[in-house]
Amino acid sequence: MKKFTFIFAALALLASAALTSCQKDPAPSVDEGTKSIALSINFGGVATKAVDDELESGFVAGDDYESLQIYFTNDAGDIKYAYNATSSDAGEDTPAGVIWDKLVDAASNGVKFIGLDAVSGVYVTANGELAPETITYGGAVQENVNVKAINELLKIENIDVDKNLMPYAGACTQLQPLGDTQISANAGEVVVGDGAVGAEYWKAELSIRPVVSRFEVSKVGVKTSGTTYFKEVDNEGVKVLEPCDDTDPDVKYKVEWTGFDADLIGIYMSNFYKSSPLFPNKTVIKDWTAELFSTPGFNEGVSPIAEGKWTGLSDDQNDGISYANYNNGYQDFTTAHVGTTSDTTNYLFDGGSDASAVVVPFNFFVPYSLSDRSATADDVVDLGAACPALHFQFKKPENLTISYTSVQDNTSDSWQDVADNNLKQQLQNAVAWPNSTDGIAYANVTKFLNDDQQTELTVKPGLIYKVQEVVVEPVNLSVSTKDTDQFNVYVVVKVVGFDVRNVYPVFD
Repeated sequence: MKKFTFIFAALALLASAALTSCQKDPAPSVDEGTKSIALSINFGGVATKAVDDELESGFVAGDDYESLQIYFTNDAGDIKYAYNATSSDAGEDTPAGVIWDKLVDAASNGVKFIGLDAVSGVYVTANGELAPETITYGGAVQENVNVKAINELLKIENIDVDKNLMPYAGACTQLQPLGDTQISANAGEVVVGDGAVGAEYWKAELSIRPVVSRFEVSKVGVKTSGTTYFKEVDNEGVKVLEPCDDTDPDVKYKVEWTGFDADLIGIYMSNFYKSSPLFPNKTVIKDWTAELFSTPGFNEGVSPIAEGKWTGLSDDQNDGISYANYNNGYQDFTTAHVGTTSDTTNYLFDGGSDASAVVVPFNFFVPYSLSDRSATADDVVDLGAACPALHFQFKKPENLTISYTSVQDNTSDSWQDVADNNLKQQLQNAVAWPNSTDGIAYANVTKFLNDDQQTELTVKPGLIYKVQEVVVEPVNLSVSTKDTDQFNVYVVVKVVGFDVRNVYPVFD
């Protein structure tokens, strides 16, 4: 997280890097009256990206910001003043030039905003979109616009190759009193109102973090031969087969098979928030549910994915969460990055690991409080069913033949061939290609594991989750995009933390 310190004052600035949360000890109301706000920002690295077709290279370190947006609000959350400063403003004798020169430089003493009226909070975005048709930038806002309007600027479809930058956001909505002896005299100055000097000084401290988190899929393959183990579980009085590990104490059957293959034709994400309702500041996940694109099922047998995209989303929304090679019919997912067969795995997509490596990227929002600057700020509530899901779409190859070399029962003494033909057929069907008229099946990734391959990953804001390899077996395939206990695919991801490694996401 990047640290920001703002001082709401009569004529004031403080370049403070204190870590105390602005949420401690609510301050007296500062909405009424004319005052000034002093602002200093501690910037870190930033995210940029360049795209090769739809695939991208993974995040690496970056060090440039392109723009900074500052929104001053009243108690109702209405934007009273708005500023946008960009790198092209550097050196200019203008408010935007002063803001850029005095805030982006880590060694600067910040900027004094003098003469703000009826202001009680501050919201900041970096590399954010603008809304010039509704928000007046460069001073007082002409029309009454609530800060929630910024949510319309923070959508998955807006974070694309043309923007070239990852947005960041933070806020403080409870100001703290500040004495005038703490004010630095070496600050830039932006006169907003008449420059009237008041006797009250206020400060706000906040942190910003990347608005989105990211999955990066590096490699996808299918296992061409292997052994699948099953146990019997009770489902409302009926015993059903459920895949399990060979180490499961309840393991009952095993099927050895060979000859499996598949054509990868698409990768999709669901269970994601279509836009970010971060603004105004919220702290509970229930405030996000209206924006959730839940994983759709097959209503009345109709697929929710058609022609390489979700039917329930616009083309713009599909842009960054649906990857398929569709032109009057599904084609191979990629021809430039097809992998090789290694042992018993046929890699259908391999983005590589050298300097020219590419990934299949998925950006998504994780709820967090804009104003939380505590040590546990990233420990957001458990997303549960709202954790993003990945769907790998496969098509049955022509002349596919899966052979079953052994179907056995775990008796008390040893593994023995299954004698019951009906049971044998049921076990073979469990590792056969699903029965679908178009030959299309899905492997649904609904859970992500840490490096220990046991503990479930807790998705947090502003992190990169590198899905280094997904290998699918016949038992993982389903005719539906809906997850089921029987057909889930669990993958291990490598987590890259911006703060821990002092690097930031770059779509390079």
